[in-house]
Amino acid sequence: MKKEALALARHLLKAPVVAAPEFADAVQAILILADKVKPLKGLIEAAYERVPKRKRGSVRFWLMSVRDACHDHVGVLRLISGRFTGKLALQETVWAMKAAFASGSTRLIRLLAPRLPRLISRVDDPLTRAQLLLCLAQFYAREGKWADAIVTAEPAQECAILLRNAVGAIVEIHAARALQTVRRGFEKIEAFSKHFDPKTELTLPGNTRTILNQTEKAFLKLQRILERIVPEERRYELEIV
Repeated sequence: MKKEALALARHLLKAPVVAAPEFADAVQAILILADKVKPLKGLIEAAYERVPKRKRGSVRFWLMSVRDACHDHVGVLRLISGRFTGKLALQETVWAMKAAFASGSTRLIRLLAPRLPRLISRVDDPLTRAQLLLCLAQFYAREGKWADAIVTAEPAQECAILLRNAVGAIVEIHAARALQTVRRGFEKIEAFSKHFDPKTELTLPGNTRTILNQTEKAFLKLQRILERIVPEERRYELEIV
C-alpha cells in the first residue's frame, strides 16, 4: 500500500496543472511514507510552480515542510511571509527560526525572536511548544543572556521526543557561559601580569608570578574540557572568541 500511495503522489505531482488540494495531499503522503524526501524534492518544487499562482499561498506550508525536511534553509527563508497567521503559523515560525539560525542572519533572528514568547503562551502541543522554547533559548544564548536561556530551555525537557535536545542545549549553555568566564579569566591574568610590580609583593619574591602561571595552566585545562562541549562553530555563533 505504501508503494501504491507514493506512486499516486508522484502521478498527481506530474500533472500539467496541479490543483492545490492534490498538491497538499501528495506532499503529505510523501512526508509520511517516503524513506527519504530529498530525492523527490525536485519533483515537488516543479509541481509547486504548476499550482495556479492565486492558490500557491494555500500550499506554501507544505513546500516549506519539504524544504525543512531537506535542510534547505535558504529555500525556507524565501517562503517566509511578512506575517505568520492561521493555524499553521506556529510550525512555520519554528521552521523560519531554524532556517534563520542556520543562515547566521542576526538581523532575521532578532526580527523573529520577539514573536516567540506570545506564540509559546498560545501553543498546546508539547512538541511544538518545546521546539519554540529551544529556539527562544538559543536566541537568548546568542545574545549572551545565559540565565534567560537556561530558564527558557528547562521546560522543553517535559517533551519526551525532544528531551535529548533540551538537556543537550542546557548543558551547552552552561558550558558556553563557563567558557566565557574562563576567557575573561585569561584577560585578568594578562592585566595582572602587565601591571605587576615585584617591589609591591607582600609575600616571597616571585610568588605572584608563579601563582599567575599556575592559574593560567588551570584555566587552559578548563578551556580544553569546555571546548569539547562547545565546538568551534558554536563558539563562533555565540560570539565566544
